[in-house]
Amino acid sequence: MSTDRPNILILMSDQHSRGVLGCCPGQVVRTPHLDRLAAGGMRFTDAYCPSPLCVPSRMSFMTSRTPSRIGTWDNPHILSSGVPCWPHYLGQAGYESVLIGRMHFVGPDQRHGFESRPLGEPGACHPGAGSGWGQAWRRIPVESTGQSRKSAEIAGAGTTLYQWYDRQVAEATVEFLRRRASAPGARPAPGNFAASSSVHQDHSMHTPDQDNHRTIRHWPEARGPACRHRRRTSRN
Repeated sequence: MSTDRPNILILMSDQHSRGVLGCCPGQVVRTPHLDRLAAGGMRFTDAYCPSPLCVPSRMSFMTSRTPSRIGTWDNPHILSSGVPCWPHYLGQAGYESVLIGRMHFVGPDQRHGFESRPLGEPGACHPGAGSGWGQAWRRIPVESTGQSRKSAEIAGAGTTLYQWYDRQVAEATVEFLRRRASAPGARPAPGNFAASSSVHQDHSMHTPDQDNHRTIRHWPEARGPACRHRRRTSRN
């Protein structure tokens, strides 16, 4: 593994507001591991995504171009496979590019330059559910549309498939990192990797009933350095 260039690990959550980050002032939530990453790295207090919609924003992230330049105005829009993305460039530079989890690619191309994708997009959030996003947007009752998608109220309290999916993303990411650590010389030089690990939460977060809500009593402590830098900087 090359020592003169860094490996890249992108940790991405979905619709994650600063209001649910313990490192932000005045918050009551506890996110010890994210807080440790924030304390050992750089926080940007003025950052804006290029679109309030998922696909345009993510495709802009993939291409470093605005949604208007790449023609992804809405969630159904397909990013052309001819548009270069950052995995293409890193692959040409000798990096192993891996996508683990969500990226909301639309259309037949589900990699857009990533060399491999051990885990694809998540399915519906409850067993037997369809999509029904349009009906939900127009606030049409599920029963009247024939859609099998179930809201949190219908499904009741418990673990959704999205939560299980996020656990799979985490496990696949750890497995990939362990494989790279155990066989650093398995690839030709320079042998660096760029991995994107993307979970689906907080996308489907819901306000729980008090009867089903309980604060974790014994929080696990974050152990070890969150990240290593040649130069340590921070911004509050």
